Amino acid sequence: MSDKPVQNLSNHGHTPKELIIECVLILPVLLGAGFAAFKLLAGGDELNVPLLVVAIALLLHAAASIYVVLHLRFACLKLQDRLIRQEMRFRLSQVLPDDLRGRIGELDLGQLVSLRFAGDDEIVDITRKVLNDKIGDRKAIKKMVKNWQADWMRI
Repeated sequence: MSDKPVQNLSNHGHTPKELIIECVLILPVLLGAGFAAFKLLAGGDELNVPLLVVAIALLLHAAASIYVVLHLRFACLKLQDRLIRQEMRFRLSQVLPDDLRGRIGELDLGQLVSLRFAGDDEIVDITRKVLNDKIGDRKAIKKMVKNWQADWMRI
């Protein structure tokens, strides 16, 4: 028996805890360094150049760190989308009837990502409806899925 909860439309979204923790840890440094640099530049007193250089260096380092964290996250998601696209094109080529198999190329990435949650028993009907009715809304496609196929191997 699996210890994972049942996955469905309402709980399938995923934001890794590590991403939140990294941003929460870096954000105070970014804000603090920015405040210190602003205060040093705006202060009427004599400018403390070494302290200003340190504050600006911390500011740039924190900003670069957040950029790298977010860039890596989005790069992973882009790769995951490419893999899902290939996986779904292959899966659909195996399960769709001849009249729909030739239309797999009409499905965009969002439609393919949404269709991956449908079981083989219903994917033909949902794909036909998506193609014929030109349904592009991911949530609308996911709502059509009755037999939700969980995906626990997400980035």
